[in-house]
Amino acid sequence: MALKNRRARIIVGIAAAAVLTAVLLLVTMSSPGDNGEPGSGVLALVNGAEITEKDVSLKQVEYYWMFFRNLSDEDALELLIVQMAVYHEAKEGGYDLTSAQAERRILREWGVTSDQLRAEVAERGLVFDEWLEQERVRIAVDDFTDALFEAIEISEEEAREFYEELKEEGEDLGPFEDEREELIWFLRYEQWVEQIGDMRNRAEVEYP
Repeated sequence: MALKNRRARIIVGIAAAAVLTAVLLLVTMSSPGDNGEPGSGVLALVNGAEITEKDVSLKQVEYYWMFFRNLSDEDALELLIVQMAVYHEAKEGGYDLTSAQAERRILREWGVTSDQLRAEVAERGLVFDEWLEQERVRIAVDDFTDALFEAIEISEEEAREFYEELKEEGEDLGPFEDEREELIWFLRYEQWVEQIGDMRNRAEVEYP
């Protein structure tokens, strides 16, 4: 596959990754198991964790807010399943944190006081505890997936083989040294995406 086609795939993948780290948190906003609540029907179980109709609706709203595009019920559910699978492994890998730890980290990164943070969240029309739970999960997933990417190593030989493959396919490339960093990033990214897919495949998914 030509480099330009791979680049297009990666751009799409980056968008998906952004959703992965942002929308997973919608699962924590609902109250699964509240019988009789509109939209509380369980659509899937991922390693025992419930995904409800409300989760899917919230995810679609968040996706539209981020990308100004609609997401079908089926795609929304599948994305939530992937996100739940990743969060499950993030916790197993020791990347989970408490709400208090998440709040301290946000305060440090935003450079605000606790009162200022709460005022900012309230101004957005959000319930602080629900918002903080979203952020707690987001941080865990971000840290975990960032660590996965950084741990991927591509050898000089692999990068050069990829370079030669693209040249044979007719891709207009400069000297290897000029293309080296981008080629290595592409190869690392593809392995990273494969790891995310493996997490999805390892997850125990049930459809009640």
